[in-house]
Amino acid sequence: MIKYNFFGKFVSIFITIIFLFVSHQIPAKANSLTFDETKNFLTKDEESLWRYKMNKITVQVEGDSWYIIQGINTQLTDTEFLRLVGNTDIIKERLKKFDIREPIGAVFAVLGILVIIVSALMLTDVLKITNNNLLYGSIGALGGISFVVIGDAISPLGVMETSEHILTIEEARYITDIYNTELRKFLNITSEQ
Repeated sequence: MIKYNFFGKFVSIFITIIFLFVSHQIPAKANSLTFDETKNFLTKDEESLWRYKMNKITVQVEGDSWYIIQGINTQLTDTEFLRLVGNTDIIKERLKKFDIREPIGAVFAVLGILVIIVSALMLTDVLKITNNNLLYGSIGALGGISFVVIGDAISPLGVMETSEHILTIEEARYITDIYNTELRKFLNITSEQ
C-alpha cells in the first residue's frame, strides 16, 4: 500500500506559491519609481508639465455617455468636479430639487419594503389574517414592489437613476477649459507637449 504524504504536498505547493509571488514582485519593484524619486531626474519645466498632466481635467465621450476625467484615468462625479474647481454654488443650486423629492421617494420605498415584509409573512402563514393569505400576500407583494419602484422614480438619486450628471456636457467643457487654463498659468506652462 502506497502512502500519500498530504503534508509534504501542501508544503511544496505553499513554497511554490510564495516563490512565484516574491519572484514576480522583485522586477516590478525594481522598475517602479515614485514621483519623489523621479523628481530628481526632471527639470523644473518637466516637473510642471508632469503635474499639469496629472491634474488637468478632460471630458471624455463614449457613445451616449460622457465622463469627467482628472489626470490619466481618475473619473470624477459632477459634484467632485465642481468642488475641485471651486463652483460649490452650482452644486447648491442644482441639488435644491433633490432636497424636496428625496424624502418623498424614500418614504414610498420604505413603505413598499414594509408591505413586502408583511406580504412575505402572510405567504408563509406566519401572519394569518384570512383564509386567502396566498391571494392577499401575492397582491401585497406586487403592491410593495410597486411602491419601491415609484419611490425610486420619485427620488432622483435612487438606484434606477440613469443620468448621474447635474451639469450639461457643454457646461462641463466650459468649466474644464477655464480650470485647465488657470492650472497652466499657475504652473507657468505655455503649451502642452
